[in-house]
Amino acid sequence: MRKLTMCLAALVLGTTMSWDLAAQSSKVTMHFPFNSQRDTTAVFAAAAKYAKEKTGFDVEFVPYDGFDNYNQKLILQSAAGDPMDLVWTSSWCFNFKDQIAKSAFVPLDDLLAKALPNYYKYVPKLAWDQLRASDGKIYTVPFMEYPARQEAIWFKKDLAEKYKLDVKAVEKDYRAMESFLAAVKKGEPDITPLAVGSNDSVLWHFGSFNPVVTLYNNSVVYKNNPTKVVNSWEQPYLADGLRVANKWYKAGYIRKDAFSVKDLNPEIKAQKYAVGWLAVVPNAEAKFKAENGFDVVIAKLGTPEIGGDSFAGSQFAVSRTSKNPANALKVLDLLNSDPVFYNLLANGIEGTHYKKVGANRIEKIADSGYDPNLNWMLGNTHLAYLLPGVADNFVAQARDAMNKAQVRLYADFSFNQESIKNIEAAWQTVFNEVNQSISIGLFDPDKDLKPLLEKQKKIGIDKEIAEVQKQLDAYLAKKK
Repeated sequence: MRKLTMCLAALVLGTTMSWDLAAQSSKVTMHFPFNSQRDTTAVFAAAAKYAKEKTGFDVEFVPYDGFDNYNQKLILQSAAGDPMDLVWTSSWCFNFKDQIAKSAFVPLDDLLAKALPNYYKYVPKLAWDQLRASDGKIYTVPFMEYPARQEAIWFKKDLAEKYKLDVKAVEKDYRAMESFLAAVKKGEPDITPLAVGSNDSVLWHFGSFNPVVTLYNNSVVYKNNPTKVVNSWEQPYLADGLRVANKWYKAGYIRKDAFSVKDLNPEIKAQKYAVGWLAVVPNAEAKFKAENGFDVVIAKLGTPEIGGDSFAGSQFAVSRTSKNPANALKVLDLLNSDPVFYNLLANGIEGTHYKKVGANRIEKIADSGYDPNLNWMLGNTHLAYLLPGVADNFVAQARDAMNKAQVRLYADFSFNQESIKNIEAAWQTVFNEVNQSISIGLFDPDKDLKPLLEKQKKIGIDKEIAEVQKQLDAYLAKKK
């Protein structure tokens, strides 16, 4: 087993930073998905004022309500060449690899050390290496969160105790929680058993149990046969997972209108669900309670891993239409190196939206008008003020977990999609037709999977599989 040993460069947080402002100050726009808040305007004004003082630039925050909305609009705006500076991107929304293939982003290699000096040193080398495109260049800046990813399921503690949930059984096989879901459905009429929304999916969260490693979209290899690329949609494990999701949907464990729920957070905080998903972090139970207000028990799935997408869940890129990429990166360096700026966006204004109870610890003010709960998306979460119940050494624990995590097979494999981009575009059209039904469990594999596979064949999915196989073979040959 390979272990990841990282030495993160020291980052002095809270120090005053200044930039060479010989060049004329300019506006920097920052585009990102967001949960609309009552006090958004006031918070963004305060953050812009602080950024102006520190960098000399006029920062304009451009939020988009919801991830689906952001994805749709940014794809159109980017294609149209709209003027933009910083744009949020990820592996699952406004896909960074797709946009790199379309030349939508500025290559950053020559700018990182000069315009992103503090944060560039803080991010581990493995992260930069994993995010390199097939041309060897870096186009995105990842946010440091908890890259040692381990999927988990949370259960309301009172209900877990009431219905005698066997957490260990769930950790061995997620289907073991089915009896618990049934008990909640029967005994708790005001609670939906499973939290599923438009940005979630029943199926994808159980990837820890899958016997494969994903190389690119539909292309996977089995862990016990890691040199043979196959189509994931033709594999029994995927049909089995779809079947379970469909069974739970039909049983009423998932809301029939789940796809209309754009933001699950308010409903989770209102305790309208018994079960949901999260990624394991140190003090996960305490952190969850601090953010949502109730106790949970957590079933951990699989083992902590760092894979090819571990640093790709939340990133910023510089649009090719930016007039000054260096200025944009300087603002990004402030966001990821200065706790005051980061926490303004993450937690709001001190005294209005939270109160300080320690040098690096806060308590949120109820119904304050600003609580987006998007720390992971807004910047370097290692800068976040600690909430009640979260250990003082939380960041140190997160780093330790990262250092001890297993590096996933082919974590540094990067697929060049140039030769199959037309197939990929066609597949996105096909997949969008079924994405909603798959996400909430409406998709019935016994009648819906065959037509989907037939459409895959028509658009040339076998060519994708063959191309991934070809590039994997070349990758393995270089490793010898």
